[in-house]
Amino acid sequence: MNELLPVTRFIHTLETVEKEIRHLQYSWHRVFSEEINANWVKNLENTPETAERMEAFISRFGRTQDTISDKLLPRWLMALAEKTGSQIEILNRAERLGILQNTENWLQARYLRNRLVHEYHDRSRCIRQRPAVGKNIQPNVFIHLQSGSSVCHRQDAN
Repeated sequence: MNELLPVTRFIHTLETVEKEIRHLQYSWHRVFSEEINANWVKNLENTPETAERMEAFISRFGRTQDTISDKLLPRWLMALAEKTGSQIEILNRAERLGILQNTENWLQARYLRNRLVHEYHDRSRCIRQRPAVGKNIQPNVFIHLQSGSSVCHRQDAN
């Protein structure tokens, strides 16, 4: 079996991320179409439909961020014949090249993702304390392939 060229692997991963972002957008709109406040969070246990929407959003957000940071960005660098490195080095390089708007914001979203995904017992408190943070991690990273190179930019939600 032939190993895929770095550009081909990058394009396949880019297509995966585009699909993940569409699904994340759908979940984001379903969750954040309502006002999220302490009462909303408190009622999650009594409203399984709402809890399921939140769970889908958390899962899709985590998966999308994992795919972008662990696969897409390193494969993008390899496709450009650039060196890869640690995740922070890759994020900083992506920011310097204009692919990632702000590494610090990415890391804050990563921290929230880790709390939401891994700290089940603390999830309600985390959401209650930071509903605006959750709303601000809306799926606003869009990836485009133009003339053989990728350009990532933020697009504010309508």
